[in-house]
Amino acid sequence: MKVIDVEENTERYCEFTEVKSWDWGDAKTMRLVKGMHITSWHKLLEIMHYEADKGSRELVITEAARFMLLGGG
Repeated sequence: MKVIDVEENTERYCEFTEVKSWDWGDAKTMRLVKGMHITSWHKLLEIMHYEADKGSRELVITEAARFMLLGGG
């Protein structure tokens, strides 16, 4: 999985186990996949399976502090 950190302006690849260990209850961080806000590991798994069934080999997760994505500026 490729993770784009908006705040740090960086991209990196993460292993499945690292992503699973993220604090999914952290309300200060937003994670988006194709514009969809992902709030749980189970929701991310659903999207991963769907994308894999379509033949996608890479999943891009955009991560940012909530205020950065909701600021509207």
